[in-house]
Amino acid sequence: VATCTAQGFFLQLNIASPLYNFCLSLFYVCLVKYNMSEDRIRISLEPWMHGTVITIALGTAVVCLSLEMLNDSSLWCWINAAPAGCSQSFESGQPSDCVRGDNAELFRWTFFYGPLWAAIA
Repeated sequence: VATCTAQGFFLQLNIASPLYNFCLSLFYVCLVKYNMSEDRIRISLEPWMHGTVITIALGTAVVCLSLEMLNDSSLWCWINAAPAGCSQSFESGQPSDCVRGDNAELFRWTFFYGPLWAAIA
């Protein structure tokens, strides 16, 4: 369980990659379209960019870690309920029979796919 949890933690940190890609796009929009100087961007926007990306990536990984959401997902360990096939409480409206990671599917969409698609859009 510990190595799977560690792998899932570091995989969740990878949400920083598309978010940093979004920040790079924002940097070039400010530089080219809005004629902002690099110094102005560095002082006014860059700290917010780094802070936001690091907070989201580290925050979601720590929340998943503390809620025991990081479990075996077939090919790798990531946000998933355990044991495989257990009923999650959001689906049935009943108490879950999951040992770890109840409502993991909601967390996966909220903590990874949501920010990913927001960065793409």
